[in-house]
Amino acid sequence: MKTPAEWADLLVIPLAEVAKRTGWSKRSLEDDCRAGAIDHINRKGSYGFTHEQLDALLARYTRKGSGEEPSAAEREADELAAARAYNAQTQSRSGGTSKRAA
Repeated sequence: MKTPAEWADLLVIPLAEVAKRTGWSKRSLEDDCRAGAIDHINRKGSYGFTHEQLDALLARYTRKGSGEEPSAAEREADELAAARAYNAQTQSRSGGTSKRAA
């Protein structure tokens, strides 16, 4: 049977392990913990993170890409469809066909 301290070790990830997993320096993580810039656990003078705190920390610095850009042909087709829709809407407001001066 595990002791409470062993359970805590499973629930709290030590700062050195977080540095190893993320690639961030141990020193910068310590500085951020001391400054209160990031949520953490301070237990007996050592810093650690719960899984939720680590997930939140990673989410804070995660940037999503813009995804795949549409091709020039797709952009042209979209613009053409938008122009046709605009013209159809304009013609329906004016009563159908437009009369041109002869």
